[in-house]
Amino acid sequence: MHAIADEGFCPLAQTPRTHAHGAHARTSFLLWSCAALTIVLLASFITSRYWSLNWSNAKADTFSVQGGCIRFTIETGPSASIRMQSGWTFWRMDTPPEFRWVPEWQYYSTPSTVQQGATVRFYRGLIPHWILIALVATPTLFLARRELLRRKRRRAHRLNRCTTCFYDRATIALQAPCPECGTIPPTHG
Repeated sequence: MHAIADEGFCPLAQTPRTHAHGAHARTSFLLWSCAALTIVLLASFITSRYWSLNWSNAKADTFSVQGGCIRFTIETGPSASIRMQSGWTFWRMDTPPEFRWVPEWQYYSTPSTVQQGATVRFYRGLIPHWILIALVATPTLFLARRELLRRKRRRAHRLNRCTTCFYDRATIALQAPCPECGTIPPTHG
């Protein structure tokens, strides 16, 4: 007992599986969150071809999802127009707008109708859904591939197979390198 204590053995300090499990839990949470966000964006893309979801305020700032794009307008300066309705609106479009592949950005100004001599500046933008889907789906696919490989390696280790090439290690010594790829099996203390 004293020899173990002299070597610095502490049962609480040896928790590599707990730390690995915590990292796995974070990766798994990130994977499922990205997957859910990808599904929401795909559903938004599909419905935006036929339906329009808009938000606007009294100052004429707008945000809309329609035609496979996210569109926004931001107005600065004295208001040039007065909105009758502010808040969220949702309606079916008779004809879907033209699909856009490239993001668009616009800036323009106009004289204010509210205040003499003042100008109102508008910033408009359009972001196609495919860009957002690609930005979210890429790490999702990477994390899913990583998770599948992790599960495959765990299963291979449990079945006494090489964790790299999955060669059957039944007739090989526990710590001997794999005859196929030369990988030395991991040791779990």
